[in-house]
Amino acid sequence: MKIFKKQKRPLAIIIVISLVLMAALSACGTDASSNNAGDSVVARVNGKVITKDALYDYLVKENGRTALNHLIANKIVELEAKSQDIKVTDEDLQKEIDVIADQYGGQEAFEQYLKMYGYS
Repeated sequence: MKIFKKQKRPLAIIIVISLVLMAALSACGTDASSNNAGDSVVARVNGKVITKDALYDYLVKENGRTALNHLIANKIVELEAKSQDIKVTDEDLQKEIDVIADQYGGQEAFEQYLKMYGYS
């Protein structure tokens, strides 16, 4: 957890939102004229389409290295925890959530912050 405290929270939130958005958009239906999954239309702006490939390329260009570093760090932590047979209980998780909530001024303020970014 200390690894991530050094990093800027807003950037991490943007990356998480971007990844969630990519996952959500991948679940969207494809345009009728699309032959290739990458040609899927994810948005239209004044009749001009934005494809899934264009969105993916943009997200990788803007946040790819940071997102990859987060994935690598998470995998390292996961593997190390598994190798040391470390288990995280619901109580451990709640304690960590409480610490984070306190940094935002309490549980209610933290929930408002999460809601503001689309998490509930």
